[in-house]
Amino acid sequence: MEQEKAGRKEDWISAMIERESTPKPLRTDTIEEFCKKWDIAESTYGFQRRKKENRKRVVEIWLSEAINCGNEVLTKLGEKALSGDTKAIELYMKFVLDLTEGLDIKTDGKALNTLTPEQTAILDKILYAQKGSDRQNDTGNSRGESIHSEQGV
Repeated sequence: MEQEKAGRKEDWISAMIERESTPKPLRTDTIEEFCKKWDIAESTYGFQRRKKENRKRVVEIWLSEAINCGNEVLTKLGEKALSGDTKAIELYMKFVLDLTEGLDIKTDGKALNTLTPEQTAILDKILYAQKGSDRQNDTGNSRGESIHSEQGV
């Protein structure tokens, strides 16, 4: 009997987590209806909904769903941005900026080394296989210097 009661509790909590992870407009029942179906008090539902471990499970489901459809959404946003939609460009660039914010790019816990002059020359050949006048537009200088030869890069 006790085992059956514990199993039933896990069942309704799992159902509650699934319900909470569903966007509100897509939910098929109210909290009141859910509680009647499972024969629990609304206060019990609220208590379990607020528990840290249950909120964590809901967020894990949200993240999983976001990852599943996020690539498709991001691809479509990128396509709109490439077509010239200024709002899509703004959203896409903000996404990229937000994604990279706070990233600490290191290798084995050590800061990346600066480029050697040889590495800078190779990088310039790869990135700027253009004439000096084209490079001026990219670097913002009229001397045709590498943008990678600045101090600290």
